[in-house]
Amino acid sequence: MKKTKQQQRRSKTNIHPRGKRVAGNTARKALSTLFEAFGSLDKWKSRWPDFEEDETLRVSREKTSEIIADLLARLEDNYPFHHPGYAGQ
Repeated sequence: MKKTKQQQRRSKTNIHPRGKRVAGNTARKALSTLFEAFGSLDKWKSRWPDFEEDETLRVSREKTSEIIADLLARLEDNYPFHHPGYAGQ
């Protein structure tokens, strides 16, 4: 049975970099919640007049990617604290 493009995308997003399947749609659900939260935050912030953001508060997309990549590298050899099979307290 041939998979649809959507099924192929889904199966790719549920694969751990080491080739193992990960729990369902956890990341997708979290992103959806985040988008909703950012939308609500933007709506709340729009109640006040615009202002110019100070340059020192801006973080480039490249810097953000660098920070996240560093975090993921640090987590690589860490304990799987998110997994129910990990009981190390």
